[in-house]
Amino acid sequence: SSGINAEYGGSEDDSASSSDEEIAVNEAKVQELEDKVQANPYDYSTHTALLNLLEKGGDIDRCREVRERMSGIFPLTPDMWLAWIAQERLFLSLQPESVSSTLAQLYERAVKDYPSVRVWCQYLTDVTEILDFSDERTRELFEKGLSAVGLHVTQGSQLWDLYRQYEEALYNTVKETLKNEESEDKEFLQDLFNKQKSRIQSLFQRQLAVPLSGLEYLMSEYKEWLGDTPVDTALLNRYEAALKKREILMPFEEALTNSSAPHEQEYDSYIEFERKNGEPARVTCLMERALTDDPLNSVRWLDYLQFLDQVLKVKSVVLEAYSRAIRNIPWVVEVWNQNILAKQRYGLHFSHIEETLEEALKSGFPDSNSYLKLWKCYLTCHWRQEKFKPLKTNGDSEQHVENNPLNVAFQRAVNHINQSFGEEGDTDAVLVRFMAECEGLRDDSESCRELMSSLFESKLYKEQTRLWLEFVRLELRYGTVEHTRRIFQRGIQCSTDDPELLIQRFLEFEMIHGTLESYDNAALILLKFSPVLLSSQKSHSLAILSCLQMGKLKRAGIISLSL
Repeated sequence: SSGINAEYGGSEDDSASSSDEEIAVNEAKVQELEDKVQANPYDYSTHTALLNLLEKGGDIDRCREVRERMSGIFPLTPDMWLAWIAQERLFLSLQPESVSSTLAQLYERAVKDYPSVRVWCQYLTDVTEILDFSDERTRELFEKGLSAVGLHVTQGSQLWDLYRQYEEALYNTVKETLKNEESEDKEFLQDLFNKQKSRIQSLFQRQLAVPLSGLEYLMSEYKEWLGDTPVDTALLNRYEAALKKREILMPFEEALTNSSAPHEQEYDSYIEFERKNGEPARVTCLMERALTDDPLNSVRWLDYLQFLDQVLKVKSVVLEAYSRAIRNIPWVVEVWNQNILAKQRYGLHFSHIEETLEEALKSGFPDSNSYLKLWKCYLTCHWRQEKFKPLKTNGDSEQHVENNPLNVAFQRAVNHINQSFGEEGDTDAVLVRFMAECEGLRDDSESCRELMSSLFESKLYKEQTRLWLEFVRLELRYGTVEHTRRIFQRGIQCSTDDPELLIQRFLEFEMIHGTLESYDNAALILLKFSPVLLSSQKSHSLAILSCLQMGKLKRAGIISLSL
């Protein structure tokens, strides 16, 4: 491939004139960048620097390797794809069949990364001129392209025109053949001719109803094509509506043209307008344009994905969008979580959710909170999968943990957080509280109680009033009143951040669930802790203490209070 390399990177004479020293310096720089990529495969700028250096040297094989490696991690820009495709096309005359196959595969990958009018037009130009596709497949690709970029106000007409020119070429071929055909195939050719004429007319009519640049010229062309046949009144109405819509949209388009990338405010205004207009296809096209101009905008991605989930609701479109979002912003855990939920929403096998989890765990989130969100989302999907599944444990808690998939996943989540971040990785006990709730819903109050009790072996959790109150809530809902009372008593002894609140809740609990005697005992506990409460200077505490101290002559020194 030396001749091709020379054609791509410069003449062979120019290459020969390079000094050995310059070659050595470039090779050293290439190796340095290669080492950086190996050390950190997610450094986008290093990949592009390496690719630019290799392109200047005309090393096609190594350029291909770098692009393949890079595209496995990141989506490539339209410019990158077109440069890669142009490079591969150089081999077309040498290996027409294999290169055609390679080009087709590259184009398919390219249009999945970003919906670009330029890429689609180049793709379909090559389809009609180089790639040996059937008419049926070619039309499918044109329709796919129109769905992706055919609503682009200022550029979409390019693809519509290509489509119509393709059909017109077939029409003219059939027309010429029909003139010269005298055989029995004439009826078949006439039918084919009529179909082609119908296809062209349909394309004209479809395009004239879309607010695109060049509609006036297109209408003139359509009238010429019709000859003496008048334009249908219904089409004229759609055409006029498209012109009016385009007039409304052009200020938004001009704002994009006259502003600097990534045009965030301009896109925000444009998208808001289209959303109010209520055309999901137009909103989708516009948001894709915005993301192409600003692919690392996580807020834009999450907004778009929410729109697809709640409004468009097309499985193939939604899941493909999540796949692209993850490749663009893999460090945003919300994208992974919404992707997991979408896969469950559309009924994919649970193995797909598990695969997504494994990929997410490798994505390098910035903090423990992101991993906690991921694990909780995954465990929630597990819970939905197994909801209210009967337990066959014969009271053996260890056997239950070992055999139940949700419990196994929970234990893995806890181990992962502890090993990666230590106890500080889950200061709010998010995972344990979630699992305890699940155990309660399974009518396994003992496992629920054991999970929560295990928390308070650690000082980090033992001193937190809100965690004791959460334990109380779970026990009261799924366990017994007596166990709840014990939890209150234990918590009052251990909590340090807000013991007053815990005691107040204890008194309220005894008012509703206890006897007069148990209420009096709770009031005694409050008196026991009165120095702590008095030091807090909280008015409600002082009022309670005052009432208690006034009635200390009845039953164990306390009267029944009516609070």
